[in-house]
Amino acid sequence: MNKAIVGQPTSEIAPLTGIRGFAALWLVLYHLFPLFRQEFPGADLAQNFVRFGYLAVDLFAILSGFIIAYTYCDRLKHPSFKEMRRYLWFRFARTYPTHFFVLCLFVMVMIYDQGWNALVLLSGDPAFLRQLFLLNGVGFEDQWAWNAPTWSLSSEWVCYLLFPVFAPLLMRIRSGRVACVLAVAVLAVIGWGMNRASFPMFAAVLGGPPLLRITGAFAIGCLLYRVHAAGLFRNLPMGWIGLYAFLGTMGMILYATDIGLINRFSFVMFAPSIIVGFAVLVLALADSTEGVAWFFAYPLVAYLGKISYSVYLFHWLIITRIQLDVWLGVPQGWQTMVRLGTVIAVSVLAYHLIERPSRNGLRRIRLT
Repeated sequence: MNKAIVGQPTSEIAPLTGIRGFAALWLVLYHLFPLFRQEFPGADLAQNFVRFGYLAVDLFAILSGFIIAYTYCDRLKHPSFKEMRRYLWFRFARTYPTHFFVLCLFVMVMIYDQGWNALVLLSGDPAFLRQLFLLNGVGFEDQWAWNAPTWSLSSEWVCYLLFPVFAPLLMRIRSGRVACVLAVAVLAVIGWGMNRASFPMFAAVLGGPPLLRITGAFAIGCLLYRVHAAGLFRNLPMGWIGLYAFLGTMGMILYATDIGLINRFSFVMFAPSIIVGFAVLVLALADSTEGVAWFFAYPLVAYLGKISYSVYLFHWLIITRIQLDVWLGVPQGWQTMVRLGTVIAVSVLAYHLIERPSRNGLRRIRLT
């Protein structure tokens, strides 16, 4: 039996872990979209699903806000220096070691391609330094570089730093209805900001808008936790409501072809409507063990959720730097699936050999 780590949260909402695995694989497929479209030219519905995979980032941010609030809100309602230090150390242990390892792999690939002279270029590369210190998602980045998807991790770290400040205010929200109204207000602010920045579909990854997108979704997740804690919808069949929300959201995505041509209103409201679907789904997964919650709590699905962070960090290296079709002789028509399978296989190894050992090892360190 594994010994519990002092100070480590022991409770886990299994369905929320499982949905992370779905989101991670959806995001990988999105980044494989050009290849997917080439290999499956007639699969219009599947192409729509893959095309909107960038919205998995918003789902991740909502989940992150909910779980951080669920785990730490009570501990930080009267924040002390000791509690804040432990909270930030746990966040560092959870996120940074694997990020640093993957960034080192990118450096090794660069050295393999360009020789040791690459280190000279590396020392003067501001994009590398922004990645190293996770500043690539706070408004400084103007182009994709290195492990590009980590822009969202960078933006989430802003949320982590702000959370101890807002946790006491969050705990003062006792009414689930008030929390719902505030979540809708936050979504309205995000939608307004994304439209003002010319990103009505929320596909913002560079510059300033991503920070609004991620912090807003994170705040929605925190407010959903207060709805959950208040038990506002606990008497409803949330597992089945969540199933309808999931199917309805996926239906909107699958049939979203040329949605911008329908009318301006539907174009502007598409992404916020998807966020509403995600919010209902997250609440359902937290409040129920039936329906869609049963599926995402299934051990295999929940395991994909456990390795989702490794999937998120390793997939860009695998799909952009490793020529699987050349090395393995993968025929046309199978490259998307082989890349996806490789990402999952590598992520399983990374989770057990890198992510979990480094996280648990750092958490065992007692900060004085």
